[in-house]
Amino acid sequence: MAIPNLLPSPTATEVPDANKLDPTSTFLDHYETKNVDPIPLIVQIPAESAAASTEAQSTDLVSLPLLGRRTVGAHQRVLGAILTVALLVLAGAASIALNRSDAAAQQLKATGQALMQSQRLAKTVSQALVGNPQAFVDLADSASVLTSTVGGLSTGDQGMGLAPLNNEFRPRLEDARPLVERTKKNAETIL
Repeated sequence: MAIPNLLPSPTATEVPDANKLDPTSTFLDHYETKNVDPIPLIVQIPAESAAASTEAQSTDLVSLPLLGRRTVGAHQRVLGAILTVALLVLAGAASIALNRSDAAAQQLKATGQALMQSQRLAKTVSQALVGNPQAFVDLADSASVLTSTVGGLSTGDQGMGLAPLNNEFRPRLEDARPLVERTKKNAETIL
């Protein structure tokens, strides 16, 4: 279907002569529009088009389980809000899990350190009894580290980054504390 031209075509009298044009004026200054009918600005939409636009709006509604029947944009906003909340909860849970795992790792490191120092202490005692001068330095160092590590596991130590052990492991630690105190006194006697 061809679109009709609603603008009037210029006639020979309406087009200005190029030789008579003023160089400071524009083409529109010389274009005569006396006989031009105004273009109607009111456009009527047929009834079928109005019904079609109503149907198009109703087809934009989408039904999702738990979210109901809404437009696509409304569903996107709701799902975006749910995603944001879920990401915040995930970030909080990850932060808590990382803090707890870091505390557990520090406690495990301190337990391994205490075990190593107790073995080192047993070895240096025998060397100190033989008269090795370096063994006395190692003995004092091992006893000090063993005592501070077990104390940190018991009460917590910010300098070592240790949190106190929870109640599940507290009985085993309390069983080991008298042994550590006795080891410290024996090391001081040897020194």
